[in-house]
Amino acid sequence: QLGTIATGSGQVSIISNGTQLGIFDGLAGYSLTISTGVVSTISLPFSNPGTAVYQDGFGLVNQLNSQLFWQSNLFDFTTWNALNYAQESATASNIAALGELHRQVYVFKQDGAFVYVNAGLSGFAFQRLDGVSLDVGTIAPNSVSKCGESLLWLGQNEQGQGVVYEASGYQPQRRSTHAIEHTLAGYPTLSDAIAYSYQQEGHYFYQLSFPAGNETWVLDLTATRMMGVPAWHQRAAFSNGQFSRHQTATQAFFAGYTIVGDIQSGNLYSYDLDNYTDNGATRKWLRSWRARDKTTERAARINWLEIQAETGVQPTANFNPQMVLRQSYDSYSWSPEIFSAVGTVGNTGQRIKFNRLGTERRGLGTDRIFELSSTDAFKVALLSAKIG
Repeated sequence: QLGTIATGSGQVSIISNGTQLGIFDGLAGYSLTISTGVVSTISLPFSNPGTAVYQDGFGLVNQLNSQLFWQSNLFDFTTWNALNYAQESATASNIAALGELHRQVYVFKQDGAFVYVNAGLSGFAFQRLDGVSLDVGTIAPNSVSKCGESLLWLGQNEQGQGVVYEASGYQPQRRSTHAIEHTLAGYPTLSDAIAYSYQQEGHYFYQLSFPAGNETWVLDLTATRMMGVPAWHQRAAFSNGQFSRHQTATQAFFAGYTIVGDIQSGNLYSYDLDNYTDNGATRKWLRSWRARDKTTERAARINWLEIQAETGVQPTANFNPQMVLRQSYDSYSWSPEIFSAVGTVGNTGQRIKFNRLGTERRGLGTDRIFELSSTDAFKVALLSAKIG
């Protein structure tokens, strides 16, 4: 380590041109020469650099609390001409963030977004595409993230906020659900949301964390395309018997690994589907679903629930992990836990079955909910659930 950067404002925006890194933290800018590791402070002609993108050899950074965004010299993040900037004044709000997709720069304001392209102009090379605008901006600058061939962000416009959008043909497409939006509306603030995107085994994920809300939500964009409906799940850290927001907030793909940064320790980890702990700490997974697809006023008995899953693939010999089941009729009160073994190593024919699950109370048994979970370390590959 030849250079050290002490940033002071929290979230950092980093871009690369192949030989340099440009690093911007809301207070100052830094350049890092990749071949030597030498760090130097950038002499910027503006204060408070915000989010940055790289396009066609240029670095572009918005100035916080303004309508201005600035351009570096070609292939040089250390030099910024005081005349090479643009003002996006189509709406009265300030620029919140920049995004990049298909060699186009998206300038996000609080109430809309505008698209710029490299027009080869003298000085500031970019110009806005006439007639192209999105009527949804962002409430959270750090929620803007490129995911595969898409750009996603947490939206805001003149009518409201708290909807996740995807840019599709210059049209903002809603990708959150009413359930997600209801949950987000209960958070103390949305402006602190942080997102990153990554690909694993062919699935593109958009991970969105809310520090004040202490929760993390993840959109599987690949599954969304396949099913035709938004495929969200919640991701969490687990400590002292409690869930909290996922412990990562930054991501980079390096040397074949998806590297993520720990918000508490500063450690770097790689995502690994064959590792069943969080850096050695116990991890809990949980799935819940309605027992029947339709409600009924008639009390019905469920004799058993059988879980179809991959069994007999465990990391430790002579270890017989357990799945845990609870039931609820109102999502507030829950039955005692019951257990079923997943099977030891090599026991690939293990049946995971929960018996004598009882009869719904008449008039109250309209919506039985199952909750399946475990804190044991084993591969979780759920295939289906059957009742009888």
